[in-house]
Amino acid sequence: KHSTNLTVSGFFSGLSTTIPVRMLQLMAFCTKCKCNRADNQFIWNGVRHKTCKRCKENRDKENHNLKDKENIRIDELSQRNNMKISPGVLDKDPDTDELSQGTEVMLNESMAVAKHSDVERVEVDHLDVGNFIEQEIRELTVGAHIDGVADIKYQTHLLVHLDIAITRNKTAKELADIIITEIEDGDEYSWKQVSSHYTYLSKKFGSTVGRFAYMCCQSKEAQSEEYKDSNCKRRMRYDCKGRIVVRVDTVLNVITVDIYHGFLHPRPNLCIEMPEELQQEIKAHSHLTVVDLKNHLRHQGFDISKYSPKRIYFWKSMASRGLFQRDDNHIESARKLLSEHDSYGFSWCLNIEDSETTAIGFTTPLLEEIKNRNINITEIYFDATYKTARGRYELYGIIADVEG
Repeated sequence: KHSTNLTVSGFFSGLSTTIPVRMLQLMAFCTKCKCNRADNQFIWNGVRHKTCKRCKENRDKENHNLKDKENIRIDELSQRNNMKISPGVLDKDPDTDELSQGTEVMLNESMAVAKHSDVERVEVDHLDVGNFIEQEIRELTVGAHIDGVADIKYQTHLLVHLDIAITRNKTAKELADIIITEIEDGDEYSWKQVSSHYTYLSKKFGSTVGRFAYMCCQSKEAQSEEYKDSNCKRRMRYDCKGRIVVRVDTVLNVITVDIYHGFLHPRPNLCIEMPEELQQEIKAHSHLTVVDLKNHLRHQGFDISKYSPKRIYFWKSMASRGLFQRDDNHIESARKLLSEHDSYGFSWCLNIEDSETTAIGFTTPLLEEIKNRNINITEIYFDATYKTARGRYELYGIIADVEG
């Protein structure tokens, strides 16, 4: 099954056929079943999701059957005699080896919450975790003087679904890091792993099953007792008791997440200066995903806890611009880039520029392939991206299932 994104005019110029109006409704792509469905199939409880309602209903049925097995596995994870500390997996962290009594109480509460089956968990696809948390925090802080900041406790319990393509050949620790990155994108806080007895790997199942604890980098518990003399301004610390517990079981394909933040304090300063050495390291490895890039920087000895996830992503994006940006003007840059790839089958099909509208359109090489093979297209869908580009430009396209 192949999919292609085609502009409206480019698609119609390539195929002389009448498209029923019913087919031109706004569609969206489900990341679970890989199908295009009506846009309203992705919205429930006032939140837009990346998986459709049909997939959610199927997950509900599967989770009902797996509930007993999950409870057994959670009990197994909680037993010391079947768990082991894995120093080779965990980075030694002098800031968090000695936890305060308050943090220990909070983490113990998280363990108790995760263990009981009657805890109400929100089911969410891992790609929707960030959006879900961002939406919850936005609703909690409506009317706040600063967006997302309020003297309000934030707590949520999630059952996260991962696509099998994501879990393949990944350890429980790697999957936990992926979840944390999604959380950081949503709440804009930085989280660091707690290297203590609260983090385990299963003795029976090895690196495929484990529990991992993280704490808010701005919490007082994360503050190091030893502080070297420096001209750098120390970050503000808060008694937020912020912590996250991620439990991963790749055998049953179950991931639970418990998040607690005593109150929603200000985030790390987005304008904080980043050392030139760190900028160059990000630039040299901008081809990595955000998760892999953060892991690489940590392994290289950089302390990235003081930088918000969006700050790191900003420098990654700046470094990646050289791959596609050809001009400061968005439209002119796109024109130049498409001209460079004209010989590869990317063709212009639309160019509108007047006092009210500026738009360009192009077709991909797959359109020519469709025509050459005389493939009959019986159904098309509109799709669009929103709030993904600067300059108030949006990307629209037509999607067709080809020989699917």
